[in-house]
Amino acid sequence: MNDLDAVTGVTLCGQSGVAGSWSNQFSSPTSITLDQFGNMYIMDSGNNRIQKWTPGATFGVTVVSASMSSPKGVAFDPSGNLGVADSGNHRAILYSVICPPTTTSTTPAFRSGLASTGTVVAGYTTSGGSGSSQLNGPTAIFLDLNRTLYILDNLNYRVQKWIYGQPLGFTVAGGRGSGTTLDKISTGQGLFVDDQSSVYVSEIGNDRVTRWDNTIAGVIVAGNGTAGSALNQLQDPWGIYVDSNYTVFVADRGNHRVQMWERGASTGMTVAGQSGVSGPWSYQFNLPTSITFDQYGYMYIMDSGNNRIQRWWPGSTYGTTVASSASMYNPRGLTIDPLGNLVLADCSNHRVVSFAGGCGPTTTTTIAPLTNPPNEICDAAYWNSTIRIVAGSTGSYSTALNRLYTPTDLFFDGNGYMYVVDYGNNRIQRFPPGSTSSTSAVTVAGYTTTGGSSFSELNDPYSIFVDSEGTMYIMDTTNYRVIKWRSGEPLGFIVAGGHGTGTTLDKIGTSYAIYLDDQSNIYISEYSNHRVTIWL
Repeated sequence: MNDLDAVTGVTLCGQSGVAGSWSNQFSSPTSITLDQFGNMYIMDSGNNRIQKWTPGATFGVTVVSASMSSPKGVAFDPSGNLGVADSGNHRAILYSVICPPTTTSTTPAFRSGLASTGTVVAGYTTSGGSGSSQLNGPTAIFLDLNRTLYILDNLNYRVQKWIYGQPLGFTVAGGRGSGTTLDKISTGQGLFVDDQSSVYVSEIGNDRVTRWDNTIAGVIVAGNGTAGSALNQLQDPWGIYVDSNYTVFVADRGNHRVQMWERGASTGMTVAGQSGVSGPWSYQFNLPTSITFDQYGYMYIMDSGNNRIQRWWPGSTYGTTVASSASMYNPRGLTIDPLGNLVLADCSNHRVVSFAGGCGPTTTTTIAPLTNPPNEICDAAYWNSTIRIVAGSTGSYSTALNRLYTPTDLFFDGNGYMYVVDYGNNRIQRFPPGSTSSTSAVTVAGYTTTGGSSFSELNDPYSIFVDSEGTMYIMDTTNYRVIKWRSGEPLGFIVAGGHGTGTTLDKIGTSYAIYLDDQSNIYISEYSNHRVTIWL
């Protein structure tokens, strides 16, 4: 199955079939956009507000709720301000973004430099052993904020807690030999300690992950103790990560996938990889061994068999390679250091390697800005509730170039130009950066305000997308087509539909939203056909 073959959807936000004004509800939502952190911003038209939903949230937060009438489209401008097609007021408005000043933390930082020689902090006999000062084949460690070290002492079938500077460790999980009962652990490769000091162990020999809240016995939090690829099973689980909700993420090595188990769940969910299938493609893994997260919710997976580190953003169906090297040999553990560098244990090369992190240059470049930039805002952004009219005039509509008539959507390019779908005037208007209610626009598509079906006309246009070349894709609703219109051209041409309304796949029904991916595939939400179609 590929990324486009899903036959069922997942409700991400809202209460299905129920309209309302509570934080977990919507009333006639009309538009959606995302920022670079994966947060969704939904135009909740019936409630005259914009709701922000963080990844995985069960409710939204109102970021804008003021002076709107039947708002439709929502979009970020290049500065992070929220633009709204305020349809009932015949105008486009902007809510200014506010980024709180950063403050200096007094939290002591770890040392950023590395000494040329190491210091033994646990395990004082290189021959190994089972004493309190010894380790035998340790495979994983976890260091908490107090610099207390937790060690998966693999061949002693135990987890040792070692307080910094102490000569001896003590057992906090296992220590009774290998076995399948919950007072024992088998061979393992993954270890995590949550903020309640509960210890999580991934047991390869038992194909399970157990949590130890005390030293007497653990409880199973992932897998059922038998190897397999079903959603309630694991096969050779390795690295584990536990988030602030105590959700467990497992690098299910033998199944070439990452599984997510919510607290108390009896089955997991595949959140990365193709279950049971290894491969080098962006949606696949080959023996993943370790997993970690950054502060934005991005997941980093050590794809050991492919000698690469993959980054998956929340809700993604594929990953991006952020570090790779053919010189790596059986890489295992993975972490992010305080400077943002990716550090891994290159096991069979007998070394630890680091891939330096970077945030890109801040110097001026001569490369032209993207027409379709990512929606990048500061992490703690909020928006001024005082509106600023950037196109049209409140309650006043006409065909004049500084007026709008029931605008339904808007789009900002990388140069700050705003494209407004002037629905009632059957045209697309482009406004320059810094426009106000008195600014005249340039008509860039649809040259007869009465509308029509020729290639120079539009009929009830509703939605727009502008690609990186400045080419417009327009949802020409009552013509049941999508028009592609190159910048500066007098005519557009049909790229989807155009055969009248209908349910066959060569036609589209009444439609109100459009999206273009980076492969120039067109997605159309067909209101009257109750479906979303992709036109390749």
